[in-house]
Amino acid sequence: MALVYVCYTDIRYRRITNKTIALIAILSLLLGFVIQGSLSIILPLGILIIGFFISTLGIVGAADTKLVVALCLSLSVGETGDFLFFTALIGIPLSLITLCFYRLLRSTKTGVTIPYGVAISLGYGIHWGVSYVL
Repeated sequence: MALVYVCYTDIRYRRITNKTIALIAILSLLLGFVIQGSLSIILPLGILIIGFFISTLGIVGAADTKLVVALCLSLSVGETGDFLFFTALIGIPLSLITLCFYRLLRSTKTGVTIPYGVAISLGYGIHWGVSYVL
């Protein structure tokens, strides 16, 4: 439900609150401990550091980086790669749809932002569906 809320707020307001990310991080830690039996902190920390530098350049939003890190807390190193792959795979059509929407319906010259929280949430959901449901 938290990821559905992330999708809604990211599409509607282009914002993902820190409270929501904190809740997801806590739930991810619990899930990671239950499923994996241990926690993988090194890779999420590396993603956070790299994401911080990328977000200062304005390439990605800081909230998107924090969301990825929070979700990675529940995954092993190998699963993190799968999650990031699915996120990128969904991000491509999402980006194209968003750009077309802005191009066709809005003729403003301002920067276009992409609600990448949607791609992150769907990538995580697909990862869990492929890994644990199928």
